[in-house]
Amino acid sequence: MGGVTLAMLLTVVSSASLSAQLVGPAPTVLLVPAGPRALGLGDAFVAGDGPEALFYNPAQIGSRGSMLAIARFGSAATLGTFAVVGRAAGTNVAFGVRFLDFGTTVDGFPSPAGALPIRGPVDATSLDAMLAAEKSWYGIRFGGAAHYVSEQQGGGRATGVLFDAGASREVAGISLGLSVRNAGRHLALGGVAGDPPTRVTLGGMKEGIVVGTFFDLGLAAAVTREERGRLVPAAGAELTWE
Repeated sequence: MGGVTLAMLLTVVSSASLSAQLVGPAPTVLLVPAGPRALGLGDAFVAGDGPEALFYNPAQIGSRGSMLAIARFGSAATLGTFAVVGRAAGTNVAFGVRFLDFGTTVDGFPSPAGALPIRGPVDATSLDAMLAAEKSWYGIRFGGAAHYVSEQQGGGRATGVLFDAGASREVAGISLGLSVRNAGRHLALGGVAGDPPTRVTLGGMKEGIVVGTFFDLGLAAAVTREERGRLVPAAGAELTWE
């Protein structure tokens, strides 16, 4: 089955994440959509499926397989994403990596995600490597993940370990998901601290809505509460061709 994303709408991006501040969320790779399908659905992927779901809700990694994607921010930055889901000892397990290469325009840490389309004079990289496991219990899927994160600017590097947790369930043909992402301690570089973008997200997704002989429609919506209390709604739709 091939999928063609038609719309990615109603995503509200936190202005705090995009402002050029010396103190803000870090690492930068956690501030951008993890893959093309999630981007096409407005980044409202907490109830999505497939390997890409690893980066949004570890309870949704039940669909085995792998994905590889490369995204460009103009000609200034490149994001590579890889994820694979398998099964071990009766449990779904997943491994994923996101790597962002960019040049920051800010002489300091952390870097603003809004500056990615402009290659700055300071070379930088941002890494997120995840391990996750998922198990069903009484019809509810539970998942947890740990990830090593780092960000490098020039000759300095900030590193840390973050944690995710999630739950999901099918209700009347709709997949519902709840996740807590990027919980952990701040990252520090050069005496400046960057807090991880801790987020609590609730959302749903409905797939397989028949709209014609060869086409199905998928709809997704979510709302995220960021660490400082800002509510960020998102929604999107995709049209798949069989």
